[in-house]
Amino acid sequence: MPIVRVGLAAIAGVVTSFSFSPHFWFLAIVGFAAFAWAIDVDSSRQRTFLALTFATFFYAPLVRWITSIGVPAAIALVVLCVLPWIIFVLYRPGPSRASTTFRLAAIVALIEAIHSNTPWGGFPWGLFAYSQVDGPLMPVSRIGGEVLTSMVVVLAGCALFVALVDRTFSMCVLIFAFVAVSSVTLINNEKSTTIRVAVIQGNVPRLGLSDQEQAGRVFANHIAQTHELAMNIRNGKAKQPQLVVWPENAADGDPVNSRAMFNQVQRVVDEVNAPILIGAAVWDGDVGPYNAGILWLPGAGPNQRYEKMQLVPFGEYIPHRTILEKYSSKFGITPNHFLPGQRSGNITFDKLTFADVICFEVAYDSRMRAGIQGGAHFFTVQSNNATYAFSQQPMQQLQITRFRAFEHGRSIAVATTTGFSAIIDSRGFVKAQTQEMKSATLNEELDQFTVRQPIDRWGSGLWLALCAVVVLLSLRKGSGWKTHRSQIERFGRVK
Repeated sequence: MPIVRVGLAAIAGVVTSFSFSPHFWFLAIVGFAAFAWAIDVDSSRQRTFLALTFATFFYAPLVRWITSIGVPAAIALVVLCVLPWIIFVLYRPGPSRASTTFRLAAIVALIEAIHSNTPWGGFPWGLFAYSQVDGPLMPVSRIGGEVLTSMVVVLAGCALFVALVDRTFSMCVLIFAFVAVSSVTLINNEKSTTIRVAVIQGNVPRLGLSDQEQAGRVFANHIAQTHELAMNIRNGKAKQPQLVVWPENAADGDPVNSRAMFNQVQRVVDEVNAPILIGAAVWDGDVGPYNAGILWLPGAGPNQRYEKMQLVPFGEYIPHRTILEKYSSKFGITPNHFLPGQRSGNITFDKLTFADVICFEVAYDSRMRAGIQGGAHFFTVQSNNATYAFSQQPMQQLQITRFRAFEHGRSIAVATTTGFSAIIDSRGFVKAQTQEMKSATLNEELDQFTVRQPIDRWGSGLWLALCAVVVLLSLRKGSGWKTHRSQIERFGRVK
């Protein structure tokens, strides 16, 4: 195998990773053009090796923020992300440029689906669709979500490769036409209503994972920041919000069952005279804890709550804990498993109709679609990224959240303990954003919509099924390209 192709695959992976931050969306297309060039070889084994090389050099820089926990954790995460690319062995170039391009897009979409769902619920981070949040391909997301958007990224990369090598631009024209047609989803004749939402970022006194003292300080910070908001409202310096959102774990305890915490929360809720969505760890008697968002009402206390469904493995629970603890005491650090919730985060009260998702749940489209199907007019995202402050992780998560806002046509209020908190409109644009590691309050109006996009109605299962069919048909005998180069036109190369 020529070392040049291995180097090209590695460079393609690195280039593609830079499309995510700082939002050079076009690098994903350039990266896939280089990848298509690198894998233009006869051997299936070589193509698979080159694909694994691409994936390794893509994920390693993309998730380097996990080194905040430790280098072994970073290595393990990269390995888990790269493993699904082994199924690239099923990829077969087609008898024409077009068929080869669609087969490559199909296999990549299937790889991302595996990566997003397994193991332990998957890790849908670094999907190629997310890189396009500032690019022209975004209208496609409203039709086919992240699956179709990632496919179009691959198709665009292959089209660029063919245009450069073979001076053929028909594929570029087809992709442009498809994106243009997809733009019809941007037409929305619904007259939106607005709601004013305040987001509280109380900050964390130091970086890293919380201990008991730090948890108390974080809670006090959010009480103080909300008190300041109430003072500004009374003094006419701030407008009255209809909802206030605290981050995940802002009350890193159980304010429902702790009388002291209960009184402090109720006092500040009454003071601001608006419901507050409190992020807390709560128990139902001896059952728990749950990572929850609790709607706390003035004069009435806790009302409704959402319990996080998509828990973080090795963070909020330890998979196969009884087995792993036999080999390392480190797996006993987490004293209690968080328990997953059983219902979507839809909350309705008075004029409020929204859905809550907690932290990296925003990367799971099923959680967002469940909110839309439950009637959500806007979303709240509660998050705690203190461990990864000043790394690329908070910005990458904000990038995913912006993608979800555009995809579903819903505004999103993001509350984090340390940043980036933000108000995002239904087109994925950031209306207001905090700085990292600074206490701050955002107080903005959100548009509310009820219209559902095609992705909300149909999901992305149809596109994945189509990809599976394309890959399976490509495995039929005689469906691939012949090895005799004199008898056929190779992909991107005329013989």
